[in-house]
Amino acid sequence: TVGGSGKSPFTQLVVERLTHLGRAPVILLRGYGGSACGPQIVRASDSAKTVGAEALMHLLHFGDKVPVVVARRRIEGARIVVAEKLGDAIVLDDGFQHRGLARDLDLLLVDLSDESKRTAWERGALLPAGPLRESREGALKRASAVVFLIRGKKQLENFEQSHSLLSLAGDLPIFRVVMTPIDFVDLVSGEKRELSSMKGTIGSAVAAIAFPEPF
Repeated sequence: TVGGSGKSPFTQLVVERLTHLGRAPVILLRGYGGSACGPQIVRASDSAKTVGAEALMHLLHFGDKVPVVVARRRIEGARIVVAEKLGDAIVLDDGFQHRGLARDLDLLLVDLSDESKRTAWERGALLPAGPLRESREGALKRASAVVFLIRGKKQLENFEQSHSLLSLAGDLPIFRVVMTPIDFVDLVSGEKRELSSMKGTIGSAVAAIAFPEPF
């Protein structure tokens, strides 16, 4: 789908699992919003204007533990990973429609976090009538598994009863990812604070994500 389905956080989840399994993953992405054509290994000194905000977000999350590479042509980025021996597994952030690079596994991420998203998935509505970049049937044929994004435990309970939504995935394996806020992070000190610590505080909330309503 178009932006806002949680692809970047899910990318980080996959990388964390691969690291736990003893693999050495590398994140490869287009660098949307940045001016760099790449291929380029992202450094802490890079700016969002150059490599894009998502690339810097990944670098900030993992530090020097996981290399991040941006490239308009993802295949050139993959060649850099191999040539520089940066890792043994490449994870594409938002690469389902990128046909130029062969993959071992394609995960189709679908946001079902509200009624409009669920209706759009059932209808299979393409842009501009809905959020789908390509036909639902065509995407399912290429997918190795379907990952449904759900926000909160209550939504998960309702989802498990939605047999029509589950049946649309056909015989593909289905995974559920529940996104739940955990804590606040001070961007200056890096200190983590419990959500309850902000109770009674007056503040401003600013979002730069494609689907800010859940935020």
